[in-house]
Amino acid sequence: MRVTICSTADNCEGWLVEVDVEEGTTVAMLKKILAAPPHNLGVTASTKILFRNNGVLTTMFDREKVQSHVTLLNVNDDKVFTFPKDFLWGASTAAYQVEGAANKDGRSPSIWDTFSAIPGKTHNGDTGLFACEHYASYCEDVALMKELGLRAYRFSISWSRLLPAGRGKANPKAVAFYCSLLEKLHEN
Repeated sequence: MRVTICSTADNCEGWLVEVDVEEGTTVAMLKKILAAPPHNLGVTASTKILFRNNGVLTTMFDREKVQSHVTLLNVNDDKVFTFPKDFLWGASTAAYQVEGAANKDGRSPSIWDTFSAIPGKTHNGDTGLFACEHYASYCEDVALMKELGLRAYRFSISWSRLLPAGRGKANPKAVAFYCSLLEKLHEN
């Protein structure tokens, strides 16, 4: 596969390099190829590699497969705002917006399910039925957080999943999900 690479680095705008790589080459592998002879580019593990997604430059993660046209983003240290070493990077989510699995494992409809089912109440008729499928892919999501270097994660609990009847005994499958999520976060 031939990959065309351009750069946004100072004094390098507009240069292009074409590299032949094997199908399935990851971003991390491409960085090593570009740093080694014969290319000897100033590419490090922290160099960002981007691709155009519907006209927008989007960062690729190290384990993603390389696209046929990518851009290297090298940032000069004198233009970088540095955060204190103890700055805590994190992310936050809302259960309805990310979990999906709205009809799985005993979850009952929430007020948001009822509201978003009314035609015209949400953009494109979007609902939380599938969302980001965090319920099914939380392990991969936590791995992405680790890859990004996030050390904090604030999430909300779907009360209609935990207490489907609104009160009484907790749904064991919901308890198992949230315990598994917390364990995975603690491991990473």
